[in-house]
Amino acid sequence: MSEINEYGYQKLREFIKSSWQYIELQDENGDAIIRKQATVLDHSDGENIIKLQVIVKGSDVGATEETPVTVAKSAIFDVATGGEPIANKDFDVADITTLTQSVDQLTVVHQINVTETITEETGEDEDEDNGRIW
Repeated sequence: MSEINEYGYQKLREFIKSSWQYIELQDENGDAIIRKQATVLDHSDGENIIKLQVIVKGSDVGATEETPVTVAKSAIFDVATGGEPIANKDFDVADITTLTQSVDQLTVVHQINVTETITEETGEDEDEDNGRIW
């Protein structure tokens, strides 16, 4: 087994920023409400956290006092329709939001953590199975 180096992690981050472009907002049951193209928030090379944001208005989802829309989950996709979710997030109870008017607005920021795994060298003998130093 080989480890990904920092350049490899940076390439993964670049791929995520350019390819995972859609956030789907979902109700309590995980049913789709709307899927929108996300904006990548400020991200510097080498940062582990990538933040994708969407802003949804009540008018985007047909929210009215008679037909409120509750947003309780989000999912990241790499396609505008269909496809499989890449990452899912259940909102904390305090973050579940019900839109009841066309002017209501909800901002959702979905964070993706692409971290480096660091193996600590202990100075012990090389493992005979895979050649790694443990």
